[in-house]
Amino acid sequence: MRKVLSLLICFIPLKDNQIFQKEKFQEEYFPVKRQMLLDKLQKMGYEGIEIMNFPACFTTADPMNMDWYCIIAKKCAASKG
Repeated sequence: MRKVLSLLICFIPLKDNQIFQKEKFQEEYFPVKRQMLLDKLQKMGYEGIEIMNFPACFTTADPMNMDWYCIIAKKCAASKG
């Protein structure tokens, strides 16, 4: 069973207490197991893989326990095509 998270954001700015623009953003996220993603990056030749909080201002929480995170990695020079 595939799980999809849909996020709908409505952005309605006001000018002089009047709505002057309406925007809707919809994103769909397809969750991937974290370890599978890390293993794939390593097999593709990435190194220095770091898991960080998202957004980055959340520095007190352990990113391994968070649902939202970002992964930063560098492509190894030897594996560049």
